[in-house]
Amino acid sequence: MSAQNIAEVGHTRTPWRLESGPGGYAIKAGHICQPVTVGYVAHTNQGARVEEANARFICRAVNSHADLLAALEAALPIIASDYEAGAPQFQPVAPDRALQMIRAAIAKARANPETL
Repeated sequence: MSAQNIAEVGHTRTPWRLESGPGGYAIKAGHICQPVTVGYVAHTNQGARVEEANARFICRAVNSHADLLAALEAALPIIASDYEAGAPQFQPVAPDRALQMIRAAIAKARANPETL
């Protein structure tokens, strides 16, 4: 499936949550009475702590995706305007590099690199 098709179809609604089971960690979404399993992190030779950390990381990334994307999209015009106006270069990352990073992150989050 192409990145465009994925963006058009959408994904299971958030928030996603973790449920521990005998074989690993189920990643669930939906109402608690009718949950939908959207993913599974199985027990492997990495150990339970790593497996749980991976499953929690997936849930955190998914659940914060929309907020992080909105924050970047809100910041982009402000940073771009400051950069174009010749704001001082005292930032830890040069403004042109920050703009590249923001645009790349937004494109990656939107799953369509051609949009920016």
